[in-house]
Amino acid sequence: MYQKGEGTWFSMCYTILRPGKFHVEYNYDEDPHILFPAALGYTNDLKYFPREDDHIPAWLQQKLSEEPRMQSE
Repeated sequence: MYQKGEGTWFSMCYTILRPGKFHVEYNYDEDPHILFPAALGYTNDLKYFPREDDHIPAWLQQKLSEEPRMQSE
């Protein structure tokens, strides 16, 4: 699901419909409001699924700037 230069999804909504159908929505840009297991979670996400600067949302920029501080605590 990685899109070159745009990154990958942070969360998804999977809806089961009757009879035997489904609908999936992927969140590529909004804050998923989850806690990664390590302080470098979002940095690692960008390492494996790089985004160009114009595809890094403001909330993600904020979290990336906090990670070095969190690691030192």
